[in-house]
Amino acid sequence: MEQFPLVVRAAEATRVQMSGDRGESIRLVDERFDFDRLNARFNRLETDAAGRRHHHPGSDLLCYVVSGRLELETPNGVNVLEPGDLAVIPARMTHAIRKVSTDALSFLEVYVPGRPEFVYEP
Repeated sequence: MEQFPLVVRAAEATRVQMSGDRGESIRLVDERFDFDRLNARFNRLETDAAGRRHHHPGSDLLCYVVSGRLELETPNGVNVLEPGDLAVIPARMTHAIRKVSTDALSFLEVYVPGRPEFVYEP
């Protein structure tokens, strides 16, 4: 187990391309730390292509918008989030995210508990 407090430097975090080359995901807290209680990612979307509808069967999701505008589609409708807005998406709720601003969209995702699964809709 890591020493606490755990400090993760963005420059040292794992970076991965998001599906469809929509942007980059910086894995701040993930399986590298053997830390099951949460998972945190900082995402930057460059294109307005919508992400695939999916859900996380065992993790609730907090989604905090840092910059740009985020469109969140759920079975309850569509919401547009602005910088400073937070969405709470419970486990098993189907959702999709899309950038709806001319500027890049940056947002923080926190999954609780960690190690989220992604189950994509057909």
